[in-house]
Amino acid sequence: MEIEDFKKLAVGDRIEFRSPTRHNTRKAIRKITGFPKTYKDVSTWGDRSTEVVNVRFEGTPVFYVHRHEVIRRVL
Repeated sequence: MEIEDFKKLAVGDRIEFRSPTRHNTRKAIRKITGFPKTYKDVSTWGDRSTEVVNVRFEGTPVFYVHRHEVIRRVL
């Protein structure tokens, strides 16, 4: 997913992403539950991450999905 489209995502949006498993890679659709904060440097301290989103996945409380794994936003 391009960074411009990634920045337009909001909590509650549904995304389709590549879900790696032990034997293959399949697609999954989940709701975004949040965005982690970045603390790399002073200019972006505490801003929303442009590389990762949080989703609930397979019973885990928080699962990180990277921008390169997101296929599209599901309407």
